[in-house]
Amino acid sequence: MAGSSPFWGTHLPPQVGGRRLGWEVVAGQMPVQLAVARRAHEASEVDDLGRRAHETAARLSRALTAARDLVDVPAWAPSMPGRLLAEVGEYTDVVIDRLLGKMRSNQAASSELIAMCELVVELQRCRSEQQLIMADERIRILTAAQRSDSMLGSQLDVDAVLERAAAVACRVCGLDRSMIFRMGNGYLHAASTYFTDHDEWAAQCHAHAEVHPVDLSARPLEAEMVRRRLPALMTDTLHDPQAFKPIVHRIRTSSYVAIPVLVNGKVTVTLHLDAYFRGREVDAGDRDTAAVFASSLGRALERAFTAEQLRSQRAALSELIRDTNRDLAMLAGESTVLTDASPTACATTTEPHRWVGTPATSVRQIGHQALASLTRREMEVLELMTTGATNVEIAQRFFVAEGTVKTHVKRILRKLNVGNRGQAVAMYHRCTSR
Repeated sequence: MAGSSPFWGTHLPPQVGGRRLGWEVVAGQMPVQLAVARRAHEASEVDDLGRRAHETAARLSRALTAARDLVDVPAWAPSMPGRLLAEVGEYTDVVIDRLLGKMRSNQAASSELIAMCELVVELQRCRSEQQLIMADERIRILTAAQRSDSMLGSQLDVDAVLERAAAVACRVCGLDRSMIFRMGNGYLHAASTYFTDHDEWAAQCHAHAEVHPVDLSARPLEAEMVRRRLPALMTDTLHDPQAFKPIVHRIRTSSYVAIPVLVNGKVTVTLHLDAYFRGREVDAGDRDTAAVFASSLGRALERAFTAEQLRSQRAALSELIRDTNRDLAMLAGESTVLTDASPTACATTTEPHRWVGTPATSVRQIGHQALASLTRREMEVLELMTTGATNVEIAQRFFVAEGTVKTHVKRILRKLNVGNRGQAVAMYHRCTSR
């Protein structure tokens, strides 16, 4: 999704200084604003950054205005609004070079030389302060990413965690758009999409991504990231033949970071972020910050997946209890039938279970024989079913297609002569429990 500048701040008016440099000056309004944080987690820290940015912007504006009276500098306007903060620094470097060039040419009067020396020193100080503010802002965002566990909340539903994570990722990483994908059957399936202040566009792009899952076997850019389980910085994606065009072209992203999210040591989810609305490319710092956030997301997903597994196990145990009660009722009914010799009693006795009239030991024996008929892979699938694993999770475990797992499950149900997964799990527990 969306390296130039790691600078985050508000967009600036389109001119600087008292003369026309491609910007318009508004009386009483600061023409340059540096690194004003958009969101605050630590108010004092953000206030300090804002104060420093305001002071540096005022000094820079005055120095650039004074420089226009001493040297001829080119008119300038930012190529993209989101790159203004980076490009104003580059423009400052041009002005410094012009001042130094005139000083070396001996074309300036002695009074002008003193003024130009003072301006060069002031502009270099402003540039240094600008770079320090940029570094401090990056550190602040990285620290926020490290504290993101609490921001993800305590939900124990996987879908809810992913939905919240897309928005939180943009906030703590200082980026604009995020997409989260779930791994399944060799594809990345869209799970959650968030565009800052552009909900409708996000919904449209998410719907498009749902019908265009990323095929990892075609070796798109994401394939290497997933294989090596390492954060990646994707650049020039609009022209890279390995970029997944159906999504990249739809959302018009020129660069983005892609992060694998590990859950219990496996890549289960991938996180993708860019800086589209800021109009800048993402860089290695964005990638590393997003990787810190991905660690928090992985922990949140581990809790949610564990909760889902426990809920599935509880359902399986409930099914086992129901089957056990039914077997007990069946045995009680059998006892009545055996002690009543009348043909009428035998004829009217109902059959609550397919094994009515079969002693408990025989029921267990039948179950053992059914389990023994399973192949090794079918037994492995059944054992994973008892943990609450879904077909998708089983497919990922064995690196096979989900359809293959479905076939295994159907054969297991047929061989065990049961109607659903819960009954299969119940039979497994009945026959393997001591």
